[in-house]
Amino acid sequence: MGGYIISSRIWYKPHGDGENYKFATVTLGVPVTQFETSMRRLRGLAVRVEDENASSVTSHAAQRGYWRLRQSKRLAEAAGTRLWNLAVKSNRQTDRSTGS
Repeated sequence: MGGYIISSRIWYKPHGDGENYKFATVTLGVPVTQFETSMRRLRGLAVRVEDENASSVTSHAAQRGYWRLRQSKRLAEAAGTRLWNLAVKSNRQTDRSTGS
């Protein structure tokens, strides 16, 4: 699948047939292009799927956050370059006016 486990939780609980069953909640991260295939493979492992919840909100939020940070970095670098150029220009003008 090419993904990773973000978190997992495992516990035991008595089931209706009197046996203890092992339960788990697993949060996975998979590439978007592999999501549906991954879900089909996971469903194929189950005897029965009692509950399913799929959300990509977190990944979209993370991607937006990444691109915002990247854009902020670009803007900060550009501002830093402009300030540096202004300082160099100011120093040149100061040197000319003082005759240095």
